[in-house]
Amino acid sequence: MSARVVLRGFEEQRRAFRTLPRDLAQATQAEAADPIAAAAAADIRAGYPRRTGALAAGVQVETVATSPVQAAARVVNTHPLASVFEHGSQARHTALGANRGSMPAGNVFIRRMVRYRKEFWSRVGPIMARAGLRVTGSA
Repeated sequence: MSARVVLRGFEEQRRAFRTLPRDLAQATQAEAADPIAAAAAADIRAGYPRRTGALAAGVQVETVATSPVQAAARVVNTHPLASVFEHGSQARHTALGANRGSMPAGNVFIRRMVRYRKEFWSRVGPIMARAGLRVTGSA
């Protein structure tokens, strides 16, 4: 008695597995990374004070092209005082001891970015599931 195994569609499946990481990265970039980074940048700009508009003008979205199988975008603020505004400063004094006050933390950038990172990861699961992968847990 002889046994025989016939695999149909095996080559197509192999090709699909080879392109899966690149396909997932492209879909994630288009459906999650780019739109969420743009929304985060707009929300951060809206959260800054409007006195000069300089802090809001420093907010930029950078596309991060690290590898063809990665999806990423970076939101940065290039204004020199962005970090001071975000984190605040200690009380300052002149050489004569006059108090010039401290600056409280603005808490604009980091708070919003935490929320948008969660939004990004919540979109990655459905993209992977649509590709036929089983997704368990959450980020």
